[in-house]
Amino acid sequence: MSDPVIGKLARFTPESALDRDALLFQAGRASVRTPGMWKWAVATLTVSQVFTLALLLGGGTPKPRPASPVEPVATESLQPDPTSIPEPISYAVLIRNFDPDAPPKFPSSGGGAKGPQPAPFTAGWRGKIE
Repeated sequence: MSDPVIGKLARFTPESALDRDALLFQAGRASVRTPGMWKWAVATLTVSQVFTLALLLGGGTPKPRPASPVEPVATESLQPDPTSIPEPISYAVLIRNFDPDAPPKFPSSGGGAKGPQPAPFTAGWRGKIE
């Protein structure tokens, strides 16, 4: 059951010794793409950075704007009127009445709630909206 081809291959010896590591290294180098795209990207970024730096540093001195007359602001208009009552949901009332330990209070609309209050929506709610 001996095959003549297998016998010939078993007796084969190359005339010069092959360097396995050098062969794999050359095969790896041959499989690499040519490095051209990254060089273009780096060159483009470098040129754009140089252009930006030239615009920032080479702008010279800015031209002065013509002065416009400034009208004085009356300080009375900036002060709040002490006789006015702030709205119940204003920021000033919120800060004045804030208590981090108390549950939130919502302002009522008018003279209080009329009729039963609707139940709050929950995650599994499947009721009707009336």
